[in-house]
Amino acid sequence: MGKKRGAPEKASVKKILNAIPGTGGLISAIALKLKVHYHTVLNYEKKYESVRQAIEEEKEKILDKCESNLYIRIQEGDEDTSKWVLARKGKQRGYSEKIDTDQKIEGELKTVLEVRYEKEDARN
Repeated sequence: MGKKRGAPEKASVKKILNAIPGTGGLISAIALKLKVHYHTVLNYEKKYESVRQAIEEEKEKILDKCESNLYIRIQEGDEDTSKWVLARKGKQRGYSEKIDTDQKIEGELKTVLEVRYEKEDARN
């Protein structure tokens, strides 16, 4: 038998899958739990669908928690949180933080031009 080349495997799919819960799907947190390099986890994520899927599911849990926190704040009557959610999720109902600058600029330019023409007419 020949001598094996390369460093011994520090991680395995099973070890990575077991390390994912509680990390929020953050690669650096998974690597830290396993005491492996960040790129080791990235390589497993790229190579194995099960790892990729588990990381995505962990990220979804974090999003669910964030939405749950927002829901609680809204139920408590937090007006700022309500406005924040409406600005992002209530667009179909007309809520938005976007200012229609085209209309504002057009109206201001029109006013400036009208005033300029009025001054010129008054001089003549």
